[in-house]
Amino acid sequence: MVDRWTQANTLGAYLVLKVFSGYKACASQPDGWHQYAPDGSIKSVGISSFTISPGFFKASEAQLRLARDLHQWDAAIHAMIASKADFQLITTFNEWGEGTAVEAPRSGRVLPATGSTWMRCTTMATRPCRLGCPARNLKSMDFDLKFTEEPPEFSNIYL
Repeated sequence: MVDRWTQANTLGAYLVLKVFSGYKACASQPDGWHQYAPDGSIKSVGISSFTISPGFFKASEAQLRLARDLHQWDAAIHAMIASKADFQLITTFNEWGEGTAVEAPRSGRVLPATGSTWMRCTTMATRPCRLGCPARNLKSMDFDLKFTEEPPEFSNIYL
């Protein structure tokens, strides 16, 4: 697979592929690697990428895979920044069907495990701010979301 992508890259684009079993042993290597696994709060692939997830509760499953915890999210954001990885990724910004959204609904209605608190935490942690993440001022914010379907206002929006 790596050979196919590197051969097809006739424009000299920066090539980043998803890791797979045995990816390190491939003779051909892309410019970087990433992992999409939102059921873990942190996934690091060397200096190539560092991925964080706020939680994971897939709509089609009965059990949540990663509980949402604002304090854990704050720590994950800071670990991502400290990693200095080439790609610092959030899975995901608004994947409502997987319960990983941190973005507030466009309708203005704020769900307890998403919206302004999670977005403020993300925004404040990723730029210098004396106030810090709102998680530091909260006693406990453990939320688990399960959506049976995406909210209608997000049906065609994917980042």
